[in-house]
Amino acid sequence: MIAYIRRLIIRHLVSPYGIAIVPYLFFLFAWSFPPNVYTHYIREPDLMYHNPAVLLFYTLCVAAFLVGVRVAPQFRSNAPDAISLPRIQLRFGSPLVYLLVPLILAAVPCLIFVGLISSGMNFIGMLMSQQGDAIKQVNSTGGLGGSDFWGSTLFLLTGVLWWSAFRASQLKLSGTSRRLFGAVFAASFVIDVLACLGTFDRTNLMPLLAGLIVVYLFFKTRSGDVKLARLLLVALASVLGILAVFVALQFARGASHIDALITSMLGYTIVSYNRLAALVIGVMHYLYQGKGAYVVAFLTENDRFAALRDQMGLPNFFVLWLSEFGSLSASGLNSNFNWASVFGYLYSDLGWWTPVYMAVAGVFAGSLWSRFRAGTTFGLVFYPWMAFWILFWFGWNLLLDARGVVLLETCVLLFLYDKFYLQKAWATDRPVSAPTSSWDPVQIVNTSNRGGIF
Repeated sequence: MIAYIRRLIIRHLVSPYGIAIVPYLFFLFAWSFPPNVYTHYIREPDLMYHNPAVLLFYTLCVAAFLVGVRVAPQFRSNAPDAISLPRIQLRFGSPLVYLLVPLILAAVPCLIFVGLISSGMNFIGMLMSQQGDAIKQVNSTGGLGGSDFWGSTLFLLTGVLWWSAFRASQLKLSGTSRRLFGAVFAASFVIDVLACLGTFDRTNLMPLLAGLIVVYLFFKTRSGDVKLARLLLVALASVLGILAVFVALQFARGASHIDALITSMLGYTIVSYNRLAALVIGVMHYLYQGKGAYVVAFLTENDRFAALRDQMGLPNFFVLWLSEFGSLSASGLNSNFNWASVFGYLYSDLGWWTPVYMAVAGVFAGSLWSRFRAGTTFGLVFYPWMAFWILFWFGWNLLLDARGVVLLETCVLLFLYDKFYLQKAWATDRPVSAPTSSWDPVQIVNTSNRGGIF
């Protein structure tokens, strides 16, 4: 039994099942957080503390999501099993060239974007002087000097970094090729981080880190000599590392005193569940609730959908965001913190039908997980984004926001590239460290279980 549980944890550590445990445990922490401490720091009544309606609603949403994940593999009969490891075969050329071309092509425009940001303000100096809010304000008002195109290069590079990290692990570079790839990858990563800091949006930087960690842990879980304790330690260190980055960004926004830092940390995490409670028990109502603005976010973010927005009675994203603060004040809640959690925003549009949405999202997540395990282009680009969305259930519903559109465009480009470069893509049941005869890093080991490129 112990051995079975150990294998189960290893296989599903970075699956939707394993990842969903983290935000659910975090919700239980928030649900049981001492109300007197909460009120002391946030200056509002604690509506979520041991609230049975909120617990029931949140649990139903998570359960529906997991049911959707469970159902999803039924739609892909050729999906590899939970322990398979995808391998690829190139049509021609060097594996190093295959990996570097997309990285360089994505890093160059993102570097130009960083240059546009730097030309508009000394964002490094502003970060060091704790003026992060000023950076965010300049970004939100379009004062960085870059167009939407240049801004989209940030997530273009993020998607390529996820893809290249996975493909490099498949190809097992060695010697000079490995060092050269590592140098270019590191440089691209730094460029992406600088772009994230320039926009000062945590939901740009956190997905980048979370996605790379998911790729890393995935291959660790497929190793033949994996140690559960070491794996859990790496996972814990990764979570703490992301938390440290979050704290550093809060510090850059001026939260230098311990009380201010605690207030800020609570305000951007567990406070969202208090807004969820306010919505569920009817204390708070959003101005545009019930219109679908929070279900499909990109409708409010892209001006190409302005006509459709008008027909639906929706504002643009900025007006929608501003409207939330008035709702908070009218409800007697602290209007400095507006996040209502993914389930809270969905509740404002769907009410108790939200679990149905989550079941559909679970099917999507399960399908992405299957494609990710198969090493398909679509899975490599979108599953890390899905993994972050699950971890970010305490935030807002960014699954279908404008960055998802950029990732879709990235996926199309990489799919065409893989279609040109890859001869075949299969999954093998051999673990990463299993020895094979005449092993070739781009040679297929077992062709009994096939999967497509897309």
